Amino acid sequence: MNSICCSRDYREEINAIQKQNQVSFLLKVNLKLYVFSEDDNRYAEAELRQ
Repeated sequence: MNSICCSRDYREEINAIQKQNQVSFLLKVNLKLYVFSEDDNRYAEAELRQ
C-alpha cells in the first residue's frame, strides 16, 4: 500500500473520495430518519425499495 501511496496527490484524491462516501452515507441516514418521522408506513416502503 505504501509503495502505491507515495504521491501526495494520490492520497488527497483518496481522502476526497472517502469524504464523499461519508457525506452520502450521512445523507442516507438522515433521509431514513426524516422519512421515519414523517410516517411509519412510508419508512417501510423506503426500506423495501433500497
